[in-house]
Amino acid sequence: MLSVFVCLVLADEIGREIRPPKLKVDASYVLREGAGRELVVANCMPCHSTAIVAANHMSRKGWSDTIRTMREQNGMWPLAPEIERQILDYLEKAQRVEDAGLESGKQSPWASPLYRPNPIWE
Repeated sequence: MLSVFVCLVLADEIGREIRPPKLKVDASYVLREGAGRELVVANCMPCHSTAIVAANHMSRKGWSDTIRTMREQNGMWPLAPEIERQILDYLEKAQRVEDAGLESGKQSPWASPLYRPNPIWE
């Protein structure tokens, strides 16, 4: 009798659709929507999280210099010029220095322990 019960329970569990759990994602990890976002995810996330990109705000030149440094010092693969242009277009718009939300982030009591000081804020 017990084996029949176990078989019924297992059959019910096997037939049920398995869904991944819904995760709450901190806003600091979310990259803004926009053209080129998928290229940033594909080319930057293999080495680090979206939080690193989301926490930084630079000019186009700053982002370009960062990509060059990653390529020259950290072994990042070469990007086709068109791909790099699209990534820089996205970062220039989505992670710009003049971001209105940047001031409120500087006031966060959690900002200091999470990231080293950003020279842009000084």
